[in-house]
Amino acid sequence: MITIGETKIATRRPSDLDAAVTAVAGLSAAEMATQLGGYPRPQIAAQALHPFTDGALSVPEIAALIAGADAGALQAEVAKLYVQAGAESASGETAGE
Repeated sequence: MITIGETKIATRRPSDLDAAVTAVAGLSAAEMATQLGGYPRPQIAAQALHPFTDGALSVPEIAALIAGADAGALQAEVAKLYVQAGAESASGETAGE
């Protein structure tokens, strides 16, 4: 679960993170994780977060929420999702196991 302002967004690990990120941003999951290390930009954070959501909010909707919140802190939370997903991939586990 990630909270943006007063909006709570449930998160889950997509079955194919690379494919989900590529569909949204045209980048691999590793490239997106690198992007998250830079200057906090709402659009990048929204593109990075979207694959971890149920899709109820679009990337522009998430970006608008982020723009009104602490983008730097949120970007760090989204980056943690990528770190966790990488650790799960390396161990062969998936979220919820």
